[in-house]
Amino acid sequence: LPAAAGRATDGATGPDEDAAPHAALLRALLLFPQVLRPLLEAAGVNVDAPPPAQSPSKAAWQRLLTNPPFVGFSEFRHKRHFMAHAKLADAYAAASGASWRGDLNLAWLHACAARLEVVFQSSVFAGELSAARLRWSEAPLALGRALEDFGDFSTAEVGAERHGPPVLDR
Repeated sequence: LPAAAGRATDGATGPDEDAAPHAALLRALLLFPQVLRPLLEAAGVNVDAPPPAQSPSKAAWQRLLTNPPFVGFSEFRHKRHFMAHAKLADAYAAASGASWRGDLNLAWLHACAARLEVVFQSSVFAGELSAARLRWSEAPLALGRALEDFGDFSTAEVGAERHGPPVLDR
């Protein structure tokens, strides 16, 4: 998630560049909500504990995890590549969980997850985002052929002493 969130700039930042990492994380959480719980577990987060102090939201992780878009997302999984996405999500959590342990990283993750949860409380926004997720779940993917190679992939191949597929490092 963090590597996909960054974007190179020429040194000058504006509202669009400042918001790009947040938008990328929100998009990742929206399309792959199943990664949040394993990522929190890998980061050693107690979901019953209070939220990170630096997060603007005071919602507990457990509340976020029990509300849309983090529940009831199975109808929005990609129709063709959901198993590859699930395996890559688990591998990402196993390989990168430790990098999310910092207070600021967890606060950022929490703030974005909480923002999505609040947005989904609006029937208008929830409907629009659900429709977009449904369109994505049926769309061909640019990496579709590459995702077909993950049929035999096991998350046991990823750990502190092992490196995951190169696509996870990008």
